[in-house]
Amino acid sequence: MNAEMRLKIEELLKNIKTENDREEISKEIARMTSNINVSNRNRDKTEKFAEKIIKKENEKKDVFVKFLESKSVNGVIFAPTQVGKSAATGAFIETCFKYNTPVIVSTDNKTDQQEQLYYRIEKELAGAEVTMLKVTDNKFDENLRKCIKEKIKRFVIFCLDNASQIEKLIIQLSSNYTRYSEMKEIKRIAIIHDEADTITKDQNTESQSETQATSHRKWLELRDLVNKNMGMIDLKRVFVTATPENCCMLYNIECPDVMTLEIPSCYTGYKDIEHVGFEDDLNIKKLLRKEIERIKEEETYEAILYCIDRKIANGHDRVLKSLADDFKCIVNTYNGNGITTFIRTNSLGKKLEHELKKYEISFTAKDKYYQIKNISIRKFYTILKKIGERCVITIGKDLICRGISYVGENQKEPITATTMFYKPGNTMHAVGICQTIGRITGCAMPDLHRRLYAPKDVYDTYINYNKNQEVYIKNIEKGNEGMITKDIIEELVFNKYTRNIDRMKLNLRMNMRVPSSSEEVEYGSSDEDSEDSEDEETIIDGVNLKKLRNWIDGETLVGRMINYLYEYEEKMSIDELKELFKTNSVKIEKEDIWGDKKMAYKINKSDRGFYILYDLDMDCKLIKYLSKTINLNTNIWRYMFVKKEA
Repeated sequence: MNAEMRLKIEELLKNIKTENDREEISKEIARMTSNINVSNRNRDKTEKFAEKIIKKENEKKDVFVKFLESKSVNGVIFAPTQVGKSAATGAFIETCFKYNTPVIVSTDNKTDQQEQLYYRIEKELAGAEVTMLKVTDNKFDENLRKCIKEKIKRFVIFCLDNASQIEKLIIQLSSNYTRYSEMKEIKRIAIIHDEADTITKDQNTESQSETQATSHRKWLELRDLVNKNMGMIDLKRVFVTATPENCCMLYNIECPDVMTLEIPSCYTGYKDIEHVGFEDDLNIKKLLRKEIERIKEEETYEAILYCIDRKIANGHDRVLKSLADDFKCIVNTYNGNGITTFIRTNSLGKKLEHELKKYEISFTAKDKYYQIKNISIRKFYTILKKIGERCVITIGKDLICRGISYVGENQKEPITATTMFYKPGNTMHAVGICQTIGRITGCAMPDLHRRLYAPKDVYDTYINYNKNQEVYIKNIEKGNEGMITKDIIEELVFNKYTRNIDRMKLNLRMNMRVPSSSEEVEYGSSDEDSEDSEDEETIIDGVNLKKLRNWIDGETLVGRMINYLYEYEEKMSIDELKELFKTNSVKIEKEDIWGDKKMAYKINKSDRGFYILYDLDMDCKLIKYLSKTINLNTNIWRYMFVKKEA
């Protein structure tokens, strides 16, 4: 079997649109696969592959439509940090417009975050007739009235999580509803809360009180305005966040209304980050120098995030001057004052000035220090690469903590944040730690290694927090209509960490215990999670996975196709590995295929693996690069390079 046949099968599968198509295409695939020799040597992994295929059908179902058509008020769009929630937000807005539903988008109270999301949504909706409004604009009132009077229902209002901004929005919606009959033709309004966990500042999410933070109370006031005073309008609230704990625990949210995004195969997540412990700040310069030298040696384009000091004047600025004198790379601060950067040579300064003027970005320069206003960090990184820089240290705190991507724009190999120096205060909670470290996760440049320099308790909190999150999200996904997320979470037991889950005022509590040295915390129902359970009744797209095993083990068409596709994927890994050797002038002197063998211990719930031994003629300096590339291939579970004596 070759790649040509695989492509033919995949093309045929794409063309299934009707039942008649299905019948005809099934016959054609049956003819093509009639001679395939199905191997069941790795049932566990084959089942997972089959599961993945079936899930792809699930992805075609419009969960956003289901939510809009349901009686539910609250929903959650969830994915880990920097998976692509902005694109999902854009897709949800598009779905709203199909239902003539205007949208309000709230962002964290930082203009940089709002501008980044505004730009991304604008890009997602490019070509569509959409009106984009900002509450911060001087002409917001006028532009909103125009939308109402002209019956424009495809409009998006961007509002900061700021009490005065929310109040302005409330006044305008209320007055327009009273003044214009056209407003009464709107049947539904959707509110999308980006970085949604930040809008919740009090345990009470049902009723207003004077003890609540003003912005928290104003969102409740806006909700009540739509639900009561504008009673004919159906309100939908969607909480978009990578840290949905307080949303799931403090709001009435049904399990099916937690919409989990697929994690791309190129995603670099919490499991991929190497931790380097440090407690003594005096060692930071030494460690920074080591990272800078590595980046220059490897000729990569990387940003190092320095997230230690919160204060600007005597913190960020002081560190900038200290580091700028010591390192031959770009060093900048990023905070409420914009970007301040040190440019070590006049020629480099002239290049920077040229690019800034080209983009009409204002700046001031004094003693090789450039103060740049109204520029995103993404644009700054883009410019740095254009002027020939490949390494940058960015100093910050609040703007590094969440919501902003530290990756250059629209470049083949953009400058990407891969390394972080992080030392939060003792009161920093698990949610804040996850969001901050999340700045070095994502889909950009997955071949670049990620490193975190942080105290051990910070790293332990980060790891356990993410493990706990995976558990309750998995259990919520199993929940049916009518089941509430809070009730699911309260039934589970989690890994303990020393810090609060979220801000102290929210007082979130989860059942936690410390596992003994010989065990892991048992999450949820052991019957459901056990790989040996014979009672599993998991349904995906109407297919019972228990019955699916019978398909795979039998000689059915579906079984042969699934096994064929899996087996081919396995072979592709070998081919790719050989191609990797070839492109790097590594000569394979001998190939010894040991084949399918039982392993000493299970990996990915499988106790069998396919073993190959190569004798290679190569430069040992390549090992580091080859290892980095091999690590990206999920089909290669373990490998080892051993130097042979002459």
